[in-house]
Amino acid sequence: MKHTKMTLQTLGCLLLLWISGPSVQAQPRMWDEKILSDIRKEIEKGNPTYSESYTKLLADADKWLQKSDPTIVGKPMAPASGDKHDYMSLGRYWWPNPDTPNGLPYVRRDGKTNPEIEKYDRKTLAEMVDGVTRLTLAYHYSQKEAYATKAISLIRTWFINPETRMNPNMDYGQTVPGVTSEKGRAEGIIDGYGFVYVVDALEILRQNGQVPDDMWNQVHKWFEAYVQWLETSPLGIKERQAANNHSTAFDVQFTRYLLFTGEIEKARQILQELPVRRLEPQIEADGRQPLELARVTSFHYSVANLGNFMDLCQLGQQLGINCYTTGARKGSLDGAFQFLMPYIGDPTHFPAKDETLNWKGEAANLAALFYRASFFNPGMAEKYRQIYQQFSGNDYLFRLTFLRP
Repeated sequence: MKHTKMTLQTLGCLLLLWISGPSVQAQPRMWDEKILSDIRKEIEKGNPTYSESYTKLLADADKWLQKSDPTIVGKPMAPASGDKHDYMSLGRYWWPNPDTPNGLPYVRRDGKTNPEIEKYDRKTLAEMVDGVTRLTLAYHYSQKEAYATKAISLIRTWFINPETRMNPNMDYGQTVPGVTSEKGRAEGIIDGYGFVYVVDALEILRQNGQVPDDMWNQVHKWFEAYVQWLETSPLGIKERQAANNHSTAFDVQFTRYLLFTGEIEKARQILQELPVRRLEPQIEADGRQPLELARVTSFHYSVANLGNFMDLCQLGQQLGINCYTTGARKGSLDGAFQFLMPYIGDPTHFPAKDETLNWKGEAANLAALFYRASFFNPGMAEKYRQIYQQFSGNDYLFRLTFLRP
């Protein structure tokens, strides 16, 4: 499913491992502190590679200073639990039934987004993640404390304040009227992908003395409870067992939260099992991802799932686990990149249908992934970076979080 990874799709492709200052960080993260620090030096020197992007970032952060904090309790109705603190969203591709008077049960139209998803909590969650991300980056580069203060406020509102906090579950994510009996689906877990970036933002704010101990402990407790829910709930178990991009998205989230809460060995096990549990079932010897190619927006899902894999590689690298070149008996990540390579500039002969694709945007997303892969495969680094230069687009967040000076 399309999910919070861009608002955050791009961010998912952008943010890499994070090594704090001169010492090695306590656990792997998605944001590379060395890259961020190097970029800050370039900004201070007026490097034009970053100056325009930096100006845009501060403008966006200034807008957030004027906004109210997004909250989960502002939705028009409560889920079946009766508790507005429970996250609730609607399935993206499910529409009112045209053949019934009340529109029930909803019917699926793959690739066609029902605008009803803008209701309830999906959009609000994405806004919170967007605000925390931009404000934290703006604070990192400018050291303007107002940005950190607002980012902290957004996190408190979403995870801590009793009147506004989210309960640590996704029991009502991606409900389908008339189909799920007002309950959620396992697919709803992907809505929370953006929490990965919130955790990283919290840690960089903590590193700079902006997060008091009581707040740090409360957010930790929230994620400990959420990890427990992901691990033991029927929806969490089902999502982890999915055969397509949902399972890799689950692994990214679950692994990152395990690292955040200190369960390092569980995280290591997930990454060590990646070849058998994910690569071999999902990628063919020629690089195809069959379950993603079967979708109406087949190119989008092929790119999105590759992004999930790259996030896992990034976490694995910091634990000394090679998730990129694994010796899997069937497909490989390089094979998946090279399968998509001929179509990034010419989709005419892409061997699967894609009815609703924004080809230019997806080319930019894929180009960012090629750039990331260049650091895992030195033999293809030059070629992969050439692809990035040709198709990268103008995403300023990528420039400020990933593009190495």
